[in-house]
Amino acid sequence: MLVQDVSPSTECVIALDNYPEYEQIIKTYSGMIAKNIRPMPDISYDFKLILTTPYQDTNDPSGLERTVTDIVIVPFTQETFTTLNNNLGQTVTVTGEWTTGFAESEFLLVSTIN
Repeated sequence: MLVQDVSPSTECVIALDNYPEYEQIIKTYSGMIAKNIRPMPDISYDFKLILTTPYQDTNDPSGLERTVTDIVIVPFTQETFTTLNNNLGQTVTVTGEWTTGFAESEFLLVSTIN
């Protein structure tokens, strides 16, 4: 593609008020913070929580029930990133919102760490 000119247009309008409400799934988990291997260099899944109490996931994208022993956790802010990084190897309790990510993956967007 060779772009020769870029100019404003009124033909395309994005209406941000037309998106449906969605149910936020806020959860709290306890476990040990560990480094996670990124699936790709630009996907910032840097941390995981090795759960104190594993659980059965009945909503796995594969359609099969599976036992979850660790979850990907992503910091909501730079401060949260620093707290996670400073507590590597420590057992903590995190609270956040479940969010979908790369290739149908899910991660917990962490807002608080205790």
